[in-house]
Amino acid sequence: MSWPKLVRASERKDALATLLNLYQQRPDLQEVFPEASNGDHNRLIGWAAGVSGGKLRDSSYSLLLPFASWFAENFRPVKSLPNWPQARHASESSFTPLPATIATMQGETSDISHHLSTLALLIIEFKLRKIVELGTREGDSTLTFLEAARKVEGTVFSVDVDACIEAKRRIREAGLQDGWTFVQANDLELDLTRVPQPVDFLFIDTVHSYTHTVAELKRYAPLVKIDGWIVLHDYISFPEVGQAVHEFIEASVAKPSFYPYVHQNGLAILRCSGRD
Repeated sequence: MSWPKLVRASERKDALATLLNLYQQRPDLQEVFPEASNGDHNRLIGWAAGVSGGKLRDSSYSLLLPFASWFAENFRPVKSLPNWPQARHASESSFTPLPATIATMQGETSDISHHLSTLALLIIEFKLRKIVELGTREGDSTLTFLEAARKVEGTVFSVDVDACIEAKRRIREAGLQDGWTFVQANDLELDLTRVPQPVDFLFIDTVHSYTHTVAELKRYAPLVKIDGWIVLHDYISFPEVGQAVHEFIEASVAKPSFYPYVHQNGLAILRCSGRD
């Protein structure tokens, strides 16, 4: 798209005057961009850039179009930071307060934090009481599983080849150790009679190789009850995991439902089906 030819000397003055006059006439803009009334125009200019550039639909398109190039050049994108105090307050006020999960989501080093509220939702809303976790590491997912399981009187059975000392410390400090069983072992060698069955929720986040993931699905999927859930992290960041998931779905006689999440390394969510 080519921008209208403008007289540069008056462009800033005319662009801002037009935009601010529109702002004064539009209560909706005043509500969405309250800071503009105090002289902070950046987000308002960003909105104008979107409208005049054709990315946002708005009745003021023709009014803003002559200044499209100025709006586009003078908007400074800013990183939107989550409002964690608001999230904590909302969680505390809800039927399902999840303080440990919110705190873990806030951590900057977690590679699964963006998925934790989804995992908690599945466990609580579907009352998934027998949770099996393959891969514990520092305990990010484990904390969420334990916190959600407590809401439905469930238990968590975790397996990892390492001792997961940090996870144990975090879980103990959060007061969530009740209902947790941790086994240090290779999940492909573990005696399956130790695993609580039938499994309501199976979570896989271990080696991420194709052969290991295929073997885990072959070994543990039959333990999951009809209408139970299987979730695999790193579905996108490790193509081998994605390949194993796709082949598992294609080979299943009773096709599972499949819900892919492509952000933060990816999350594959499957619901086991009882249909022939």
